[in-house]
Amino acid sequence: MTYRSTSKTLIIVGALTLAALGALFYSLTDSPVDAPESGTERAEEGTIQATSPVELAQVPAEELQREASSPEPVREDLEVTAEEAPSESVLSPEDTVWIAGSVVLSPMTPGDEELLVLSLTKPRRSQRIYSDDGAAAAAWDSSRSSAVLLDQATVDEEGNFRVRASGAAGRVHLALSGRYSYCKASRAFELVDGKAPGVGEVVLAAELGAWLTGRVKPAPGAAPESVAGTSVDLGPDITGSFDALEIGRQAFSIEVECDESGLFEFRSLPVSMHLGIALKHDDFAAQLSSGIEPLPGAHLLREFTHSQGARLAGKVVDEKGQPVAEAEILARLAGPIGEGIGVLREATTDDAGVFRMEAVHLGAIELSTSPEGYVGAKLLVDQDLIDGGAVEGLVLTLSRGQSLAGRVAFPDGTPAAGVFLRVSADFSQVDLNGQNAARAMLENGVDETDAEGAFAVSGLGVGPFKVSAQLEVEEGPHAGVWRTAQNGVKPGVEDLVIELEKVISLSGRAVDLEGAPLESFRVVASLQGTGGMLGIGAERQSGKFDADDEGNFSLPNLRSGVWDVRATSVGYGTPDGIEVVLPEPESAPDLVFIFAPAARIEGVVLDTFGQSLAGAQVGLELSLADRVAASQNPDSPEAISDFEGKFKLAGVEPGSRSVTASMPGFASSEPKPIVLVSGEVVDGLVLELRVGGLLTGEVRNDEGEPAPGRSVIVQLMPGYNRQFMSTSDARGEFRFEHLEPGNWQVIAMPNVLTGEANGESGKGLGDLLGKMKMATAEIIDGESLHLILGQPPENPITLKGSVVHAGEAVPDAVVSFVPEGSEGLGDLKMAYTDERGEFQVDLDKRGEYLVTVQNNVATGRQNSIEFGETIPQEGEEHKLELDLPLGRISGTIEGPGGSPAANCRVTLNVEGGVAYGSFLGGQYAEVATDQDGRYDIPYLRPGTYTIAAGGILLGGLLGGDGASSGRVVKNGLTIGEGEWLQSIDFALPRPGVLIGNVQDSAGLPVAGAAVWVRNADGHVLERFAMVETDGAGEFTYAGLAPGTYSIFAKKGDSVSMSSAPARLAEAGTAEATVHLEPGFMLLVTVVDKAEAELRARISVIDGAGHEMSGLLSMTEIMAQLGAGFSAGVQRVGPLPAGKYRVTATLADGRETHKNVRLGSRPERKIKLRIK
Repeated sequence: MTYRSTSKTLIIVGALTLAALGALFYSLTDSPVDAPESGTERAEEGTIQATSPVELAQVPAEELQREASSPEPVREDLEVTAEEAPSESVLSPEDTVWIAGSVVLSPMTPGDEELLVLSLTKPRRSQRIYSDDGAAAAAWDSSRSSAVLLDQATVDEEGNFRVRASGAAGRVHLALSGRYSYCKASRAFELVDGKAPGVGEVVLAAELGAWLTGRVKPAPGAAPESVAGTSVDLGPDITGSFDALEIGRQAFSIEVECDESGLFEFRSLPVSMHLGIALKHDDFAAQLSSGIEPLPGAHLLREFTHSQGARLAGKVVDEKGQPVAEAEILARLAGPIGEGIGVLREATTDDAGVFRMEAVHLGAIELSTSPEGYVGAKLLVDQDLIDGGAVEGLVLTLSRGQSLAGRVAFPDGTPAAGVFLRVSADFSQVDLNGQNAARAMLENGVDETDAEGAFAVSGLGVGPFKVSAQLEVEEGPHAGVWRTAQNGVKPGVEDLVIELEKVISLSGRAVDLEGAPLESFRVVASLQGTGGMLGIGAERQSGKFDADDEGNFSLPNLRSGVWDVRATSVGYGTPDGIEVVLPEPESAPDLVFIFAPAARIEGVVLDTFGQSLAGAQVGLELSLADRVAASQNPDSPEAISDFEGKFKLAGVEPGSRSVTASMPGFASSEPKPIVLVSGEVVDGLVLELRVGGLLTGEVRNDEGEPAPGRSVIVQLMPGYNRQFMSTSDARGEFRFEHLEPGNWQVIAMPNVLTGEANGESGKGLGDLLGKMKMATAEIIDGESLHLILGQPPENPITLKGSVVHAGEAVPDAVVSFVPEGSEGLGDLKMAYTDERGEFQVDLDKRGEYLVTVQNNVATGRQNSIEFGETIPQEGEEHKLELDLPLGRISGTIEGPGGSPAANCRVTLNVEGGVAYGSFLGGQYAEVATDQDGRYDIPYLRPGTYTIAAGGILLGGLLGGDGASSGRVVKNGLTIGEGEWLQSIDFALPRPGVLIGNVQDSAGLPVAGAAVWVRNADGHVLERFAMVETDGAGEFTYAGLAPGTYSIFAKKGDSVSMSSAPARLAEAGTAEATVHLEPGFMLLVTVVDKAEAELRARISVIDGAGHEMSGLLSMTEIMAQLGAGFSAGVQRVGPLPAGKYRVTATLADGRETHKNVRLGSRPERKIKLRIK
């Protein structure tokens, strides 16, 4: 029999699906902003800065057959008041430079185009140019202002313009805004000795977008002038198809008001995403129009008619049924991950707890209220609301929820009065059950301590929480600024003691290679042990510094701890980050960042016909973590190809890089590897966009019927640095165009973007996992593929089960089922245990199953136990009890500074090979330490285990190099039945880095090779290789402890021998190189004397004593998940030529072995017999 393990599947599916949703949610709620003007900025904890996406409405807008509205006159006045903008945006006569140039328009540009050139004080991406406070809005509307708009000029009929700019900065920044035309980013032009570029040197290439005009008509019987002041808000429609990782960089929202005739317009609409419109008025119901697809050169026409809307009435009560007065009620649309979005109406309860709400949107509405001291209540009103109708008797029931209480004191024990205290989500421990990340972010509380320093906060969610406190004392013995934060606080604590710390400042310098101070740079400090996956929610302080600072910087308001400090500067490579322990000892060296000049890459972008292409975005090929980080960094290298398709990608760090180009309507170019040195200019790079593949599909429910409105996510494997989301249409169909060639993971699930799925049932993301439909798709350039997700079951059965441990129920566990002979992710079924440890799942077939119980499932964390179970062929229901084993291992971990290592990664693996159908050997754990550095791994069977602590998140699956400690491995940890192995402690050193390259037999670089690292004892640091080589065949393996290491690599059917030993010092760097050669596969079958196949653990030991079984790359994992497994055969390899000892061990301890030699043929089949 054959099983397919889902333990690693779920950590990948769960973590990466959460990463996709988390990246989306983070993008929409914490959009990247351009750098501040100067000084220091503080990242507010838990602050949401929404881009107001428009979604949900399926109301089709009618096409208007009328004349286009005339644009408002071009602004001629250049006076900017001090309140509107800083003084730098006012042109002084002595600095004014006239810039003459031309614009190259698309040949498809309509004849009614009206185009402006915008002169800006600094570079801007499209998101900031065309947003509410952007330069484009201010240029067209004299009632608006922009801090970066210096001047604007009309482009004449020949495409020429003349605009003013400031010569003080040595360069000018120009952008475009028209009815149709726009630019993806401003373009910089250098000034020579303060003089403008010569004739023909300033040329701007316009992107062709769309123009939307519309009219709002009065409600029947209303006065014509009633439409005046209607707010029309345009933003991204996230119910359509979009790039989940780019929407935060591309999306913008803008709000306009109708004129007295009800006319409105939106110019310069990009064609890269679907848009939506929200129409709001104080006296009339809100209306929405989604699915607006801007096409190049299109003039979109929309018409709305005001309606009276519906009336809602009800009351708000507490858990005892008592009325709650002065509760604010918000009417919203259902939004991302079950959270309402966009306030459409508000009301407040009276003394009897009663509320009334007029002119409510005629559609499904979420009512919510969150009075202080209560857990917020929500109510979905999805009745058919009619214009002028009413729904009454609505009840929102509040609960007190969880609470926290304690006191705050100064270090000398004096009570601290008047401390502002905030309880918010601890993102380092946000899990997949109960409250999802969005609700955890929103369910928090604040309080202020009394004269005794006491506080009490109620109305909290399930936690865990981060408790932050801050206080400024002007005089006396405690004068100064104080703050602190405590992570991992569980609800229900009544005696929490919080000790304030006086804030610390961190100072240093930034200089170039000659020691000269940098004129402009940015410094970011991140506190280790805070934040979750991809750094979301981490505690940070940052500042931008200019020439007046003379290379000096100071970051205030830091607290004690270990901080990762990084610095960036435009035009320079990024120096290595520096780890700083605060407070610093007097002997600490000066903090100095030394910047080397960055490199520049120049080249051309071609379309699929080999023609030069304007408007393509050029940037570096990045991992998922680096891509998310770049989206928050305004200095990330990127360029837009000009009217000749040429680009200049400046500010690129020296080293091995890969460059790619992208453009709507194409698949991105194949990444081109390039090796750069400091200050180098590389010219002649050609990036050719691809057609890409077309992926269409259908989502079906368990009855085989179309499932409309499902979220569909596609993710490029193995790096997951391409993620797109869409929604199945009324026929359950979906479509993704221009996907890059490669293997894509396809996931369909209840729609987290429309409120179909949320955390209200207490199961959160566990519910989503249980209803997922999954598959893998191989996309080939220029070809199409059709998938069907979900099929009617072959031989269904309802399974009712429970998970127990030592006789006690195990709640909040994910239970997954994979049948024997499964052929892909579509066979995977999941369930979720309730507070009684019970679950129910409908299986599609009967027979042998691999069942995996996963506990403590959080972002990149789990504790997995595998079982082999038989589901009977008879009956419609079956009961199953899964009794978790009683073994346990625990310990504490200290970080490099000797203090407890909070949120430190800990991994457990079984030693001695892998059983049939199992990646993990029956047990696998990926957990993290608490705030005191403690870890605990329960539910272990008798056996021998390896535990590794420290290193980089998920072994580098998401990229990045943010390891705070080196990875240390302890092996040979043996436990008996029910034994608790305690005090398995670690003292982690500072992390080092192993860099190297993988070549083929001819010495050429190999891209996409998976890399494993072994320590001096021959144990791999990660059984699952998440680090792969880039386009230049190079890799970086971060988070290593000092020691001697060797590497080996695999790709496809090729494998390398182990490299020569590389010695790595603490926090140092070492190098290693390997060469791939054709490998050999070992196919092992285990049988009894009657030739019946047996499920056994297979161990394959090479001549050096290294275990070779169970070592899988991310590509191999996903290939097996997509294709399933052949029955009864364990495949090991590819392996280098040589001698191996193959051992098969049964669960009862019986075993046999055989020595084999590989090297004569590509595959070697062996059969092991156990008596």
